[in-house]
Amino acid sequence: MIKKLPRLLIYIVIFFVVMGGSAYLSLRFLFGSADTVTAPDLVGKDVVYVLQTLSAMGLNTKVAGMRYHPTIPENSVVSQDPEPGREIKKDRDVRIILSSGPETLSMPSLVGSDLRRARIWIEDNGMNLAWITRVYDDALPDTILAQEPLPPDSVARGAEVRLLVSQGKRPKAMIMPDFSGLNPEDAMLLAERWGFKVNDVRAVNKVDQPPGVVVDQYPAMGYRILEGQGIELTVNRPKPNDNQSIGRSQGPGFVSFRVPPGFLKSHMELKVSVGGGLQVLYDEYVSPGTRLWFLLPDKDGEFFLFRDGRIIKQSREIFFYGRLKK
Repeated sequence: MIKKLPRLLIYIVIFFVVMGGSAYLSLRFLFGSADTVTAPDLVGKDVVYVLQTLSAMGLNTKVAGMRYHPTIPENSVVSQDPEPGREIKKDRDVRIILSSGPETLSMPSLVGSDLRRARIWIEDNGMNLAWITRVYDDALPDTILAQEPLPPDSVARGAEVRLLVSQGKRPKAMIMPDFSGLNPEDAMLLAERWGFKVNDVRAVNKVDQPPGVVVDQYPAMGYRILEGQGIELTVNRPKPNDNQSIGRSQGPGFVSFRVPPGFLKSHMELKVSVGGGLQVLYDEYVSPGTRLWFLLPDKDGEFFLFRDGRIIKQSREIFFYGRLKK
């Protein structure tokens, strides 16, 4: 009997420990939850709503900072800590970051500047170039004439910018002259005098037409054409004689080359091999996109066209007739 007493005491102790733990957990479950609340979703809510809501829940409001936001209004919540849905004890801080609204800047005056500079400013400042309207004006081409928004309005980053841009003076309208029967050099001179751009000169072989003269043109004679508009000429090129050596040209002629687009000028050179050496016929720095017409002298030799020191065209054959056209 005496030996069984310690074992009985152990059972009694274990019983009370288990019962005490169960009672503690039950009381904590029933009454302890009254000291915790679920964090509400405050993002997008204005600060007055936040203060009222957190105060009613027994929580403290702590503004941790301000931040620009493109869509959330000023003095509304951008973010919060703890996150919505988390359990937190009463009388704890809820940290919020408020919106300062969209970031704004003062719109400068772009009027009078060129379009390229305006594009750079618009892109660097996060603006959106919505549209460009071009009109004839005495100002240089690509000069900005008007803008919206107006300076010095405050505008949000990402706002649309609209520009009115000059496309230069209104070109004169005239009647297309007749180039037929002219030799190529006279035709090029006439086109230059009238203010036309010769975009292309084609060679054909027509036995029923005089050799070495213009036999066709576009636009046709009598059509309305604007000053500076491009035209095309077709020249009747005679076949070489059977006894003529291959590559030997007949009379003066020209080659055409368009400088590739880009940002920097190209160093263009035209040279002809004469007497074992190279004679320079043309040596200029040319803007991107320019079409060059090179008049080749009546010489038997090989012609080399260089761009920035590299050969890009080499020929013993003269393709067309004409003169240099910048």
